[in-house]
Parts: sequence; structure tokens; C-alpha cells
Amino acid sequence: MGFVYNTRLIKVFNLRVGATSLQKRLILEKYYRTPEVFNKKKGGEVENRFYAEILSIHALFKCKKCSAPNYFVHEFWTPMKNSDDEARKFIRGIETTGSYTEEKLFGAYHYPNFNKQKAPEWTKDLPEKIMLLMWEVYSSFNAALPALCAMGIRAVIDIYAVSKVGDIGGFKNKLSTLKRNGHLSDSQHSALEAITEVGNASAHRGFRPTKLQVEAGLAALEAIFFFELQENKFKELKSSIPPRI
Repeated sequence: MGFVYNTRLIKVFNLRVGATSLQKRLILEKYYRTPEVFNKKKGGEVENRFYAEILSIHALFKCKKCSAPNYFVHEFWTPMKNSDDEARKFIRGIETTGSYTEEKLFGAYHYPNFNKQKAPEWTKDLPEKIMLLMWEVYSSFNAALPALCAMGIRAVIDIYAVSKVGDIGGFKNKLSTLKRNGHLSDSQHSALEAITEVGNASAHRGFRPTKLQVEAGLAALEAIFFFELQENKFKELKSSIPPRI
């Protein structure tokens, strides 16, 4: 299971919030929950079902400068709380110092979401179909759903290609035609080829891309759309430059 979080949040959540911190801790609550989990055989069928114990810590902080509230929930894979000394030591470390190893982290949730990838303001100027789908792509990215995000990026590329060159076959033909007609540079063509293959693998072969791979796809789309939307402004800028004397 994948979650989006960063080291800044981990440091803020540390239970030893001292006088030098900008965050004042108002509430700290912890409890154990036991979700049902399972593992699978190589053939894909479920092999075993069992319950795993999760340590869930909730904390509410208040900024000392602006008084803005921040709510954090961190959940950890942990040994059974009464099983042995190792389990008790792990739990005591979480409860007193906030220290842990990242492989123990099951999930990190926070509000406001400091990692949220906002849709750029200029996406409002895109054609409606592309605009709405791009917003869904950002939503899936923020929800830590990389496969869905990759498939959404692939769909955006398809709609963009059809709007420029028509529905002329598969992605390879569409991208080649976009390049031949001057809509894509060589580097943009190579980037979109790689990105569409990530989307294909996610849709048809169960591939789950990494956050960095999805971010690269978003960056490539943003670059193409941004400069296309700014093309007229660049033309106006060029015409406004006085000629050499």
C-alpha cells in the first residue's frame, strides 16, 4: 500500500515538540486497530487471511504564528502489543519520542495536505474535455493512485492527439503524426512515447508506476500544454520588440 508523505511531516509529528517548534500540540490520541489482511499464492488466489495489529496515532497541532490547525494521523505496522519486549520497546519509542523506522509506517494522513499537487491555474484555459480529465489526473495523483493516474495521463494524450490529427489509429501512429505536423519536438515525442507505454502497462499488464514516474508524465504534459497556450502571447511579444537600427 502506498501513501504520499514527506520528511517534513515526520519531523512535525515527532511527539517531542519543544519550545523552539512552530507547532503547539493540542491533542494526542493513540489506539490499536486490527484490519483484515491477506496474502496470495503465485497463481493469484488468496492463500491466508489474518488480522494485523496497527498502531494509530492522532495528533492535532496549532501553529504558534498564525494559529492554523494541522491534523495528522500516522499508522504503524507493529508487533502485538503484549507479545514480547521488542514489541513493547517499539511502542514505547513511538509514544515517547516519535522515532521509528520508515518500513514500519503503514500510512500517513494529514490535513491540510501539504503534498497536494494542485492543477496549474492555466489548465482552466484548456479545451473542456482535456481540462476536466487533467483535473481527475491530479486528483488520482493526490490520492496516491499511481496506476489510475498513469492511465488518466494516457487518456489525456489520446484526446489531445485526436484533437490535432484525428482518430488515425494507435498511439504510435498518432504520436508520429503529431511530430511530423510540428506539434511535438523530438524530445516531446520521445517523452510521450514512454508515458503512453507506462499507461498501457498499467491498463493491460498490471503495472504500478512509481510516484516519480507519474510526476514525469505530468511534467511532460504540463510543458506541452503550457507552451501551446502561451503561443499567441509569445507571438505578441515578438511583434512588440523594436527592430534593430
